[in-house]
Amino acid sequence: MPYIDEVYSFYYTADNSISGLTDVLAYILDPENNLTGSFTMIETALAGTYVYEYTPTISGQYIFTADSTSVPKKLILTVNFDEVASYIPVAQFDSD
Repeated sequence: MPYIDEVYSFYYTADNSISGLTDVLAYILDPENNLTGSFTMIETALAGTYVYEYTPTISGQYIFTADSTSVPKKLILTVNFDEVASYIPVAQFDSD
């Protein structure tokens, strides 16, 4: 499960995996219905696949959308981010 305050990579694959696009944009709707964007997505080493890295700051459901105006193929992705998991030691040892 993804957590707040950790980087989340949002991927988009262009129609027919077309590479070299410069108009792939991401938009993000946070749990408080604040829309942010437009963020330019960067092409990865895998041709035709683009990424935007985002760090959520509040827990809840986010909606990520991405599209290219020159090669339209809208992607909508819903992701739930939880509070950071607390780390509980399995056992504590006395050093006496």
